Amino acid sequence: MVIDAEAEAQKQRTEAQGQAEAIVSVQTAEATGIQKTLDAKSNGYRQLVSACGNNSREASTMLLVEKLEQNGSATANFMSNMVKSLPPLHEVAGMAGVDLPLYLGGVTKPETGA
Repeated sequence: MVIDAEAEAQKQRTEAQGQAEAIVSVQTAEATGIQKTLDAKSNGYRQLVSACGNNSREASTMLLVEKLEQNGSATANFMSNMVKSLPPLHEVAGMAGVDLPLYLGGVTKPETGA
């Protein structure tokens, strides 16, 4: 009877250890997947900031416009269209000699290396 009890106890310990190892394996795989996703996002953001001349403000504006376009709501469409129309609006205002309000932002001209 003692031998049967010890065998049963060992069986339960072995099963519990197997279940624990399976849980650890699943959680390790999930953590690896999450880390790969975060690394890819980080790399993508780094490339975006680099493409914006290392100007994080311009990069965040690009991300905001992109998210607005993905949203698809009436407000998002309005904001997206407004942001897209600002550079031409500034150009026309400049040609007409009109100063736009500060809340409409400004447009900087790229420097030319003369």
